[in-house]
Amino acid sequence: AGQFASAVLLPKIRELGGPRLWRVVTSRGATAKAVAKRFEIAHHSCRDEDLFEDPAVGTVVIATRHHQHANQVIAAVKAGKDVFVEKPLALNREQLEEVGAAVVASGRKVMVGFNRRFAPMARQLREWFQPREWPLVLSARINAGRIEKGSWLLDPEEGGGRIIGEMCHFIDLLAYWTGEEVASLRVDCLRSEHGVPAGEENISVILRYSGGSTATLVYTSEGSPLVPKEFYEVHGGGRSAVLDDWRRLDLFDGRKKQSIRNRAQDKGHSAELKHFFECVEKGHQPELTLAECAATTRVSFDIQEALRKPDEG
Repeated sequence: AGQFASAVLLPKIRELGGPRLWRVVTSRGATAKAVAKRFEIAHHSCRDEDLFEDPAVGTVVIATRHHQHANQVIAAVKAGKDVFVEKPLALNREQLEEVGAAVVASGRKVMVGFNRRFAPMARQLREWFQPREWPLVLSARINAGRIEKGSWLLDPEEGGGRIIGEMCHFIDLLAYWTGEEVASLRVDCLRSEHGVPAGEENISVILRYSGGSTATLVYTSEGSPLVPKEFYEVHGGGRSAVLDDWRRLDLFDGRKKQSIRNRAQDKGHSAELKHFFECVEKGHQPELTLAECAATTRVSFDIQEALRKPDEG
């Protein structure tokens, strides 16, 4: 458990009422003790083995630093635990293959925290284009803001960088709306003589999907903080949808328009956790499959590798 677990996941899990918080593990004993006290968790430690070897633990929630995710998922499923793991699932292709093999061999349930597809507005947007007999044109603009230089998130060995570490959220959301696999992609990035701002934090991606849909994903760290973080447009079959930062969803059909507004953002954290724990309780597989999680992760690898290729011509 890290900061995100304490701020978001643990409060949301406690609100569900069903799952019992039994043991918390953090890298520092004092932090584990404080978290255990705050959330009334019976046991705490700073050793992963205490969690995986505890027969009273049936499900593990992993929200550690990114470089630990793959190994912790593998250890958990080998110990017979179901797993909810925050993104990313892995930092490289070798890790991803190892995770996939371990999960298949174990038969355990594993779901990655791609929460946005569970948000009410994401569901309403997808439903707006159903039934669908045509491909979609999508655009996503992410005003991500800057991260302090030296942050572990930017370290390729620890955080994986922002493409693998965060952009995967938006890759998954676009895949959810299209219901299609990425067939090919083209990538470009901001280029400056001194490498500032960072190119890999300011990129545009064109995604072409197996069913004919196409999406443009723009991700930048250089926008004004007054501009909302996320903005999406989807078009197809004479209909359109515009989603503004999870606060407003406008739906268009010809010349007709309807608007849905939320005062508070709902990015789907509660719904994803409720769905996952219900699947564990009832013995169902999550609707967000491991194959989908792995596909999104591979696309993030593809984008990063494409950016690092030498310019042609």
